[in-house]
Amino acid sequence: MQQPTPRQQQVYDFIADYQQQKGYAPSLQEIAAHLKIHGNLGVMRHLQALEKKGLLHRTAGSSRGIVLCGQAQSLRLPVLGRVAAGNLSLAFEELQLIVQEIEGGEISVDQLSEKVKRAALLISICRNKLQATELDVEKVLKELEE
Repeated sequence: MQQPTPRQQQVYDFIADYQQQKGYAPSLQEIAAHLKIHGNLGVMRHLQALEKKGLLHRTAGSSRGIVLCGQAQSLRLPVLGRVAAGNLSLAFEELQLIVQEIEGGEISVDQLSEKVKRAALLISICRNKLQATELDVEKVLKELEE
């Protein structure tokens, strides 16, 4: 795998840190603002270079569709069970996009494995959030009965 330039590494590190903190990828505008890049074109070029080097994959049609590949992705995934309420919607939205891509035959065989792994993670995030919400609702209902 070809090494990224120092600037590409900055982009990659920002994406990885952002995903670790928020549980989803930053938008192009957020990357540009953080790196003090004017406009999205510069960011898009860095993302294209990182994608060619096999360090990330971008999901077409998703404003936050950046998925880090390899070791860095597995180390920087959000902790299950600590997903903020807004992230459930984002996880579900990304999952729907993955399903559409798979059903539409829009992805290559090479990308299929990564998509299935990402979908499994998103399903876990959704399931855990829904289970936690169900427990919270049951607790509130018990308190109201008392």
